[in-house]
Amino acid sequence: MKTSTARVFRCFGVSTCVPSLPAIVFRPLIWIFASMVISASASPLPPSDPPPIHPAQRVSSRAVALPGLAFLPIAKPVPPPVKKQLHAPELTGDLPREVEMLQMVRQFAPVIYHRVAGTIDEHRFDFPTNFDFDGDWVGNNNWKNAADSKFKLRSYVYYSVLESGRYYFLHYALYHPRDWSLVQKDYSDILTSIQQKYKDILTGGVRREIEFNHENDLEGVLEIVDKNAVGGPAVIAIETVAHDYMVRAVAPEATRLIITSGKARQELTLEKGHPVLYVESQKHGIHPWDGQVSLPDDPLIVFRVGEPVEYSAHTPATATYGLLPIYRTFWQHALQTREPNMTFGTVSDFADRFCALAGARRPACEMGSIGGHFRGDVMRPNSAAAPWDWIDKDDPRLPRGAWFFDPIYVLKLHFGQFDFQDTYLYNPYVGIVGAPATPPPPPPAVGH
Repeated sequence: MKTSTARVFRCFGVSTCVPSLPAIVFRPLIWIFASMVISASASPLPPSDPPPIHPAQRVSSRAVALPGLAFLPIAKPVPPPVKKQLHAPELTGDLPREVEMLQMVRQFAPVIYHRVAGTIDEHRFDFPTNFDFDGDWVGNNNWKNAADSKFKLRSYVYYSVLESGRYYFLHYALYHPRDWSLVQKDYSDILTSIQQKYKDILTGGVRREIEFNHENDLEGVLEIVDKNAVGGPAVIAIETVAHDYMVRAVAPEATRLIITSGKARQELTLEKGHPVLYVESQKHGIHPWDGQVSLPDDPLIVFRVGEPVEYSAHTPATATYGLLPIYRTFWQHALQTREPNMTFGTVSDFADRFCALAGARRPACEMGSIGGHFRGDVMRPNSAAAPWDWIDKDDPRLPRGAWFFDPIYVLKLHFGQFDFQDTYLYNPYVGIVGAPATPPPPPPAVGH
């Protein structure tokens, strides 16, 4: 399928391509337009009092400002490539309530309207799958292997679940081997011409950092499930991740929730209780679904939870996806990464900051340095972050790690529940793996 250059910038919010623009400013302009699409078009939000400072705001994650990038952990020198391990051992952890939690995850797994771009062969790059689709946990061969049909891409979505006295907090994450663009060749030609003329300024290292495509891509969504909703547990709000910005949607009945950062309040769409999401082609930013439909020259695949489907076997318009636990996959590898390796190209040091959460148990909460951004060598290096390293450019108050490890704080900070008090009953990342003998009384309902 032929796709015009003017149309492929849909995911950036740009309607036309300007190839004559100097590359050194071209990429920042793209991201400025992207931020306009995500948040700047909304009217200003009402001022609100901030919640108490989160203990993790004292985390030092070895961050540095790079040209056109968010604050990313500095990558220590990466060791030389090692021989590919085709069958990495499966790493698992024991979670006493895993079966119960998986039922909850399935009950509220999102419906995903996923845009695909380019030719039929390029649609593979917009098909969510597992990080080790090629049989290993090496990050810097995924770009290449994604194009090799001998590696079967099967549809998967990663998940994690935490529980508090009042809520379930469900994280879902979509992995793609490539964060790519149909205009990469045009952009590369611009960079090459600039580099030839200004080679002392646009060095190889600088060029890698101003690339907007990269190897590996992981974006996701946080669902907030009210355990005491009328009629049973129900999703009352979501927060999606799109290019280091977080976008929020709230159920109409959750009247007490107030959006305090980024884009103004958006209504949450549900399909039989499942939140409905929209995923961009190429860059894979995730948004609350807002009526996007499939078009002949701009198709969508609608994914619903079920069994994983191999790419070549899925129907053109619909597919199902399987579920993979973050705790047993990414998290176990991150815990074993104290220095950059072939899975993670950077590490972030959380020390023991999340031990301050009520009920946290040592040594689980003593995370120290763990894997942060996945190893990737193609174009912009080490640019895909694990969920605990995701940030929100709209809200610098949100400390690194809190979105994943402490979503109660997200409820306070981004949904206006500054005085809300709750504690975790299940949060295995900080050592809380079972309900206390005498659970605290449930707090007042939100929006019911």
